[in-house]
Amino acid sequence: MIGSWWRGRKHQWLDLNELDSAATVVKCVAFYVEQYNTVFPHSAFEGQRPDEVYLETGDAVPSRLENSRTTEAISRLDSDRAKSFQACDEVVKAER
Repeated sequence: MIGSWWRGRKHQWLDLNELDSAATVVKCVAFYVEQYNTVFPHSAFEGQRPDEVYLETGDAVPSRLENSRTTEAISRLDSDRAKSFQACDEVVKAER
């Protein structure tokens, strides 16, 4: 599992930087670990960040994301239903 994590870091971050010294590598890895733990949401944690899970501060995140998904889905459906599809009707008439 840790091999997979490091492979992801290598391809997503380390390969994008010039690693000309050990200090640069340490700096890049420290930056990425900090970003990974505090910025990137994880699907395994239902959208929470690792720090939120560890510190138990992200309990509301999964329900907030679910509410947002539901609201957006309803909004898209309402928007699609309100649209007129005259162009499709014109194509069908032209083919007849």
